[in-house]
Amino acid sequence: MNDPREKALERARAWLAGRGDALAGVLADARLGARPASDAEAVLAERQDAQGAVAWGDGQDGLAGSLRALHWLRSLGRGDGRVAERAAAFLAGRQAADGGWSAADAADRDLATARCLAALACTSRVRASALSRAADFLAARWSVDALAAGGEAAVCAWFPALCHAHLEIADEALQWCGRELERGFRTGRFAPLAVARVFADCDAHALPGARLGAEEALAALLDAQDDDGSFGGDAEATLEAIRAIHFLIAATPRRAAAC
Repeated sequence: MNDPREKALERARAWLAGRGDALAGVLADARLGARPASDAEAVLAERQDAQGAVAWGDGQDGLAGSLRALHWLRSLGRGDGRVAERAAAFLAGRQAADGGWSAADAADRDLATARCLAALACTSRVRASALSRAADFLAARWSVDALAAGGEAAVCAWFPALCHAHLEIADEALQWCGRELERGFRTGRFAPLAVARVFADCDAHALPGARLGAEEALAALLDAQDDDGSFGGDAEATLEAIRAIHFLIAATPRRAAAC
């Protein structure tokens, strides 16, 4: 194995294996082709309750766990399976009457709604009316000032929602988010992993408004890997880095249209 990118993936996978986290190990193995994606789907099914919520096992609530499960199932090509269908139904069932999702305060609620909309817009199991109401909720709250104040978290949450859902503000908002993402990346305000995940979450090899390609994002993420193979000594970050690196490796040989 001479490709340093592949070596980085194996080092991250080995570090996760040493942590003894069964779920992370299965997901990493499935993403890297060491075991079938159906194994990962089965493990997530074991963690899914009667309502469809997925318990991730790291203290996250059902909403956060189900969001992560949907991201992973989609990345493994199992986004239309029964586990994803039930997780999507759980998320849709938590939608409020105004189209948003509950959170501690208004800013957090906007982020929660953006994340839920992005995940649900990539499934075929949710009513169009639920997506439309969520899109209207976000469109009414779009504000450059608010997103600028929200920094990395806001830009990285809104970007996939704007890419995957049909928001009236999408053209303007995507251009601004792209420029802000690039500024944050180049000034060091946005972490390489956060930026790399935007590419993976948007399923895009290039992003509107940003003169930042997959190859540059991948190089920065690889540089951020610790000597022990982890990313910050954190299992969640290391698992997400594996997902992002694997996506970006596939993206770098060719240039494709954004979103």
